[in-house]
Amino acid sequence: MSYLGIDVSELKLRCTLLLGPKNDKCKRKVVGNNRQGVYELIRWCAKHGVSSDQVHGVMDGTGLHHEQSATTLHDTGATVSLVNPENVHDFGLTRNMPSRTDGLDSLTLARYGVAAQPPTWQPPPAHVRALRDLVAQWEALSEDRTRSLNRLKKADASAALALVESSISNSLCFYDGEMARLERAIDDHIDHHSDLQEDAALLAMIPGTCLNRSPSRENC
Repeated sequence: MSYLGIDVSELKLRCTLLLGPKNDKCKRKVVGNNRQGVYELIRWCAKHGVSSDQVHGVMDGTGLHHEQSATTLHDTGATVSLVNPENVHDFGLTRNMPSRTDGLDSLTLARYGVAAQPPTWQPPPAHVRALRDLVAQWEALSEDRTRSLNRLKKADASAALALVESSISNSLCFYDGEMARLERAIDDHIDHHSDLQEDAALLAMIPGTCLNRSPSRENC
């Protein structure tokens, strides 16, 4: 197994791949923090003789920007560990290894992986991720709709131009249509995955969620 330290930022993945029987050699690579960047990283590892199933990626799992890359890396067949940055920082101090004020150095992450053998991380199953994404989009639209509805009420109270009120009403119609489409997709997705029924029941207990929606939306 070859350890790959991955320092995650919003836009970039700064990586160090350990090589050699004693992990005494390393190669560095910077790619975009997106799916294509991870695919590029796996191809780069292969050029150095390390196939995806031989890669053990080690990254900080507490930030905001790791999830897509960690999931994509896992889906290529690599092993992934999400580690506590405080543990890695302390490890680096004991080894006099590089440190940064804005994150963890990828070499330190890779060396920590070798020394600590951190547990393997597993992403949620694909169908669970799909439900989460559908629900998140519905919630985003619901928030946008609420803001538009508030603007319409304000426009009514201030005798705004008819064109302004019409524009806001058209926006509400768009949100209603998209939310209804997502609701159908969510219901269908849950119907096809019996293990999601319990999650659906919990969502249905929370007012304002996609499975406990108000029937008061107007039809356009």
